[in-house]
Amino acid sequence: MDEAIRFLLTLQNYDMRLCELIQNHSHIPQNIAALEGDIEMSNRKIIQEKNAIQNAKLETQKLEKDFKSSEEMIAAGKYKLAFTKNPKEYEILAKTIADEECKMAQLEELLLRGMLENDSRQLEFSNLQQTVGVEIQRLQNEKERQRQLSAHLEENIAELNHKIAVIRGIIQENHGRWLRHYDETKKAIRKMPCIVFVKNNQYCGGCNLRLSGNIAAPDPDFPFTICESCARLISIDSPAVEVAVEVSGEGDVEIN
Repeated sequence: MDEAIRFLLTLQNYDMRLCELIQNHSHIPQNIAALEGDIEMSNRKIIQEKNAIQNAKLETQKLEKDFKSSEEMIAAGKYKLAFTKNPKEYEILAKTIADEECKMAQLEELLLRGMLENDSRQLEFSNLQQTVGVEIQRLQNEKERQRQLSAHLEENIAELNHKIAVIRGIIQENHGRWLRHYDETKKAIRKMPCIVFVKNNQYCGGCNLRLSGNIAAPDPDFPFTICESCARLISIDSPAVEVAVEVSGEGDVEIN
């Protein structure tokens, strides 16, 4: 009898471990997707800053072109002014030259400020590239680690499913009734463990609530009673078997 219960408890431990592995594996696709999103965001940050720098350079080139145009207009105006005899035309041309010189001074200030900002921004961009590059590499390494973890978990799940199939076959051959009760209980409570022991001769080892009435197994060929509170199977077997269970599992495990 003890050996049969040990087989059933081993199956339960395998099932609990399988639930944990499946749950851990289910998180990996979301983790990888989140990492890919972070990588994309980091790359987008570099591209956006690069485009901003390029736009700033184009704006500076436009200022340089306008500055050169004003410079040429002033030079041409001064040359024409030297040969103007009409006082009114001279006055108009002189005012035009003065306005253009004012405009040129403003352009020069904007151009100088833009060049300084471009130099500073380029330096910041170089630092950003280095920082983001390191972060992207870290994210890619973590993504690869998650992929390797996924493959490792898939191998463990396959191996555990094989062990479960083997031990279920053994139990089915000798104690098919036990296996049916185990499966029905697992399906009903959707939480593991579904086989527990009596604590202090009066409490359910699953929900820790006091058991009412006679806790002895009603059927000598089925050494379990059912907890009225949590519907778990309660084994009434020897303490030696109970110790084996307590060592093997910790806490409740949800069944997905």
